[in-house]
Amino acid sequence: MEVPVELTVPVLPGEPLMYSNTWKFVVGTALSGKNTTVTAGGTWRLDGPLGIVDGKLVTPRLTVVKPIMDSIGGVSVGVSGVAAAVEAKFQLGLGIPAAFAGPYAKFVMDTGVANGSALGSPLARCRSARLDAKAGAGFGLTVSSEVLKALRKLLPAGAKIETESESLKPYFSASQTLPNVPLCVGSS
Repeated sequence: MEVPVELTVPVLPGEPLMYSNTWKFVVGTALSGKNTTVTAGGTWRLDGPLGIVDGKLVTPRLTVVKPIMDSIGGVSVGVSGVAAAVEAKFQLGLGIPAAFAGPYAKFVMDTGVANGSALGSPLARCRSARLDAKAGAGFGLTVSSEVLKALRKLLPAGAKIETESESLKPYFSASQTLPNVPLCVGSS
């Protein structure tokens, strides 16, 4: 399931300078039975700027306030999990709200948890969590679906319209599996 949210406004009324803030939220599940439950919660904090300073990508510092690993729970006959991601994009561009181009900064954070089978609990109840964060910058063309349809009619058949050129840099990655036994971590 993906939920996009976008806000595009002129920086100054009557001027061709646009500001756009786009958010995407994505959630996916892998449940192994009809009455399966997976619960987890964590808290993280971002501190610092996101953007380009003196030609170099600057990323905020990510700290774990409350680890998600401590709260993984639920009931399942098989291994089950949940994955979630959020993407935030901030862009300034020249044009009109329906079509503008300019530089942008982007932040992406994704997490996933897995809860082992209740049937395996006499041996080990495996739990795992992963958290990744990326940041980047680029240059993008933002066009409404109506403008894109009109452009496709004007351009020759097969013409490709590139809407983004970006570079994303991973700057935080952590994963943990408990208990640290061969049954859970997959080693012999």
